[in-house]
Amino acid sequence: MTGPLILSESGVTIKTTNGDSPQYSVQNVVSGADFNIDLLGAEVRIFGKGSGSGQVRIATFNLNNGDWSAPGHLRAGNAVFNTEGSLYGNMWGGWIHDWLSANFSAR
Repeated sequence: MTGPLILSESGVTIKTTNGDSPQYSVQNVVSGADFNIDLLGAEVRIFGKGSGSGQVRIATFNLNNGDWSAPGHLRAGNAVFNTEGSLYGNMWGGWIHDWLSANFSAR
Protein backbone atom coordinates (compact mmCIF):
# COMPACT_ATOMS: atom_id res chain seq x y z
CA MET A 1 0.00 0.00 0.00
CA THR A 2 1.23 3.50 -0.75
CA GLY A 3 -0.18 6.66 0.75
CA PRO A 4 -2.40 7.02 3.81
CA LEU A 5 -5.16 4.61 4.77
CA ILE A 6 -8.38 6.60 5.31
CA LEU A 7 -11.62 5.31 6.84
CA SER A 8 -14.59 7.66 7.07
CA GLU A 9 -18.05 6.95 8.51
CA SER A 10 -20.78 9.08 10.13
CA GLY A 11 -18.68 12.21 10.65
CA VAL A 12 -15.58 10.41 12.01
CA THR A 13 -12.40 9.97 9.97
CA ILE A 14 -9.55 7.62 10.91
CA LYS A 15 -6.37 7.85 8.87
CA THR A 16 -2.71 6.92 8.91
CA THR A 17 -0.16 9.65 8.34
CA ASN A 18 3.61 9.84 8.42
CA GLY A 19 5.05 13.13 9.69
CA ASP A 20 8.10 12.82 11.95
CA SER A 21 6.80 9.35 12.88
CA PRO A 22 4.06 6.83 11.95
CA GLN A 23 0.72 8.18 13.21
CA TYR A 24 -2.96 7.35 13.48
CA SER A 25 -5.40 10.26 13.53
CA VAL A 26 -9.06 10.23 14.52
CA GLN A 27 -11.11 13.31 13.68
CA ASN A 28 -14.67 14.37 14.46
CA VAL A 29 -15.44 16.01 11.13
CA VAL A 30 -18.41 17.98 12.50
CA SER A 31 -16.65 19.62 15.49
CA GLY A 32 -13.10 19.62 14.12
CA ALA A 33 -11.77 17.99 17.31
CA ASP A 34 -9.21 15.23 16.83
CA PHE A 35 -6.47 13.20 18.44
CA ASN A 36 -3.30 11.55 17.13
CA ILE A 37 -1.36 8.56 18.40
CA ASP A 38 2.18 8.24 17.11
CA LEU A 39 5.28 6.14 17.72
CA LEU A 40 8.52 8.15 17.84
CA GLY A 41 11.43 5.85 18.63
CA ALA A 42 10.35 3.95 21.75
CA GLU A 43 7.75 6.53 22.85
CA VAL A 44 4.03 6.36 22.19
CA ARG A 45 2.73 9.94 22.16
CA ILE A 46 -0.91 11.03 22.32
CA PHE A 47 -1.91 14.48 21.08
CA GLY A 48 -5.33 16.10 21.08
CA LYS A 49 -6.96 19.17 19.59
CA GLY A 50 -10.28 20.63 20.66
CA SER A 51 -12.63 22.50 18.36
CA GLY A 52 -10.77 25.53 17.00
CA SER A 53 -7.71 25.06 19.23
CA GLY A 54 -4.12 24.07 18.57
CA GLN A 55 -2.68 20.63 19.15
CA VAL A 56 -1.73 19.71 22.75
CA ARG A 57 0.36 16.76 23.93
CA ILE A 58 -1.85 14.71 26.25
CA ALA A 59 0.53 11.93 27.31
CA THR A 60 3.73 10.03 26.50
CA PHE A 61 4.48 6.39 27.28
CA ASN A 62 8.09 5.13 27.05
CA LEU A 63 8.15 1.52 25.86
CA ASN A 64 11.72 0.94 27.10
CA ASN A 65 11.40 1.93 30.76
CA GLY A 66 7.63 2.16 31.36
CA ASP A 67 7.64 5.89 32.19
CA TRP A 68 4.27 7.57 31.69
CA SER A 69 4.08 11.35 31.57
CA ALA A 70 1.22 13.79 31.27
CA PRO A 71 1.64 17.57 31.22
CA GLY A 72 -1.48 18.23 33.32
CA HIS A 73 -3.29 16.86 36.35
CA LEU A 74 -4.23 13.18 36.51
CA ARG A 75 -7.90 12.72 37.46
CA ALA A 76 -9.83 9.65 38.57
CA GLY A 77 -13.42 10.40 39.52
CA ASN A 78 -13.26 13.29 42.00
CA ALA A 79 -9.62 12.58 42.93
CA VAL A 80 -6.73 14.62 41.49
CA PHE A 81 -2.96 14.09 41.42
CA ASN A 82 -1.71 17.53 40.42
CA THR A 83 1.47 18.57 38.65
CA GLU A 84 3.14 19.63 41.93
CA GLY A 85 2.62 16.14 43.43
CA SER A 86 -0.24 16.95 45.78
CA LEU A 87 -3.31 14.73 46.09
CA TYR A 88 -6.93 15.84 46.30
CA GLY A 89 -9.81 13.60 47.23
CA ASN A 90 -12.93 13.11 49.29
CA MET A 91 -10.97 10.77 51.59
CA TRP A 92 -8.90 13.78 52.73
CA GLY A 93 -11.77 16.29 52.65
CA GLY A 94 -9.85 18.19 49.98
CA TRP A 95 -6.09 18.52 49.48
CA ILE A 96 -3.92 16.05 51.42
CA HIS A 97 -1.51 18.81 52.54
CA ASP A 98 -4.44 20.57 54.28
CA TRP A 99 -5.48 17.31 55.97
CA LEU A 100 -1.90 16.63 57.12
CA SER A 101 -1.53 20.17 58.49
CA ALA A 102 -4.84 19.97 60.34
CA ASN A 103 -4.12 16.54 61.84
CA PHE A 104 -0.41 16.71 62.67
CA SER A 105 0.60 20.34 63.22
CA ALA A 106 -1.47 20.54 66.43
CA ARG A 107 0.51 17.68 68.01
